[in-house]
Amino acid sequence: MGLRLGGSPTADLNTTAAFASAVYLGIWFVAVKRRGLRACAHLGAMRLAFNMMAGDLLLFVVGTIIAANVTIGSVHLSIFAAIVPFGVEFFNFSSTCP
Repeated sequence: MGLRLGGSPTADLNTTAAFASAVYLGIWFVAVKRRGLRACAHLGAMRLAFNMMAGDLLLFVVGTIIAANVTIGSVHLSIFAAIVPFGVEFFNFSSTCP
């Protein structure tokens, strides 16, 4: 990628990305080899955190639609958006229950 003679090989993003990918995959390979599929058990907590974040993000989007008084043609989306948070919160609560 046009590196000067004597330039750093890690100045190229492709080299750095290849090294990072190799290390990431190597760590997962060793973890699964040593601990089996139990190495992936901590990902369940991440799923819960991302579900909660998605619920908050959806509420933010709905709140923005309501505040902006968005209309598409003759349809006033703010009226529909006032009902959506109830469904969003249902999914948000159901993801936090054991």
